[in-house]
Amino acid sequence: MQGIVCISGTNRPDNYTARALGIVVDELRHSRVDPVVFDARALALAFPGHPDPGDGERLRVAIAAAPGVILATPEYHGSFCAMTKLILENLGFPSVLSGKPVALLANMPLGNASL
Repeated sequence: MQGIVCISGTNRPDNYTARALGIVVDELRHSRVDPVVFDARALALAFPGHPDPGDGERLRVAIAAAPGVILATPEYHGSFCAMTKLILENLGFPSVLSGKPVALLANMPLGNASL
């Protein structure tokens, strides 16, 4: 199997979300799946209503060709972060996620975890 798109949805430097997604990517590769990885720290994305600088199109093309998507995001105040929202906004309307299996990998600060 090839082409599962894995997106780290935060542009925060040295973040745990990218580390968590790295574990998933390593497991996919160990299982002979070739993921396509996008890191928000390296993406130039348009705000709604503005011209696409190019990375939005790269995301849409990769996701359209992928059998599935893994979207990793930090959790802030019970929701995903603004960068993840911007990534979703750049996936078009109707979204290229339509009809695709999507896994959401969310991490939250340990201080907020309740067991």
